[in-house]
Amino acid sequence: YNLSFVDGNLIINPKAAIVTGTATTTTYSGVIQTQDAATTDGFISGDAITVSGEASGTNAGTYTSALSVSGSDAGNYTVNIINADLTIAKADATVTANSNTVTYNGLNQSVTGFTASGLVGGETTAVLTGVTTAGGSGKNAGTYAHTASGMDGNYNLSFVDGNLIINPAALTVAANNDSKLYNGVPYSGGNGVEYTGFVGGETEAVLGGALGYGGSSQGALNPGNYSIVPNGLNSSNYAISYADGSLTIQAVTPVAVLASITSPQLHQNGTQDMQNNSGPQDEQGALSTYMGPGAGSNLFTGVDMGGLLIDRTGYRTTEEMQEQL
Repeated sequence: YNLSFVDGNLIINPKAAIVTGTATTTTYSGVIQTQDAATTDGFISGDAITVSGEASGTNAGTYTSALSVSGSDAGNYTVNIINADLTIAKADATVTANSNTVTYNGLNQSVTGFTASGLVGGETTAVLTGVTTAGGSGKNAGTYAHTASGMDGNYNLSFVDGNLIINPAALTVAANNDSKLYNGVPYSGGNGVEYTGFVGGETEAVLGGALGYGGSSQGALNPGNYSIVPNGLNSSNYAISYADGSLTIQAVTPVAVLASITSPQLHQNGTQDMQNNSGPQDEQGALSTYMGPGAGSNLFTGVDMGGLLIDRTGYRTTEEMQEQL
């Protein structure tokens, strides 16, 4: 045979294989996170095949894989690649607006800033650049809301309000002491007060109400010690306390001034003719002028008969005359 030859071929077709990305969901941690490894199907064990391209990311968001196959045996496969997503969800964090408690000082006062719990990866409030605060400022005593608000790319934020509390300043109103000589007139009012505790250059002009006085001093008549109790003032910026004062009513020591008369007219009913110092005399005596409590309004004269005064109403003892006053 004259032979002729026709070549033949062994055709080894690439084997079908599948690379499937693994959908992965995680939570923001502040560090790089990578999608779970892709799965493969159809590759012959032992072949030099490398699958790469899984998605990775740090911040919250969605990252899609870009899978590929490499290696010396990769050409032996027709690979169907199915990509998948890496989803990094936001972490939860709580933002609390700062609070503060101060005392009224007559000036504007404020509280600023906030704290946060739930931050991850060693992060601080410095990363929460989208958070702002408002309020928390005031002058007068009271409570002022301090709020925080905003958003962040890596955290689901919840908010807790804070407060600025301005407490009233302490103010003491102390009644001044007072004293007087007994004069038969009931005591009323007081002797003024001293203030301790005003701030910011303020004076009693900022107080409300009207200063008044109470206590046992009001209407006091007889010698002794009595309390003067201030009252009646009010203020939202001052916590007012009162300190009592003391009233002293001093007794007046009776003084008898005797003047000799030459011929007083003493009648049998005990009255004295005060029109003149002449005429017949029943008994020798001395004109007595009482200078004691009530002098000036209840001044009287009479004849001192050794402890027995004779005035215009008749014989009475010195003690009885004093009691009349």
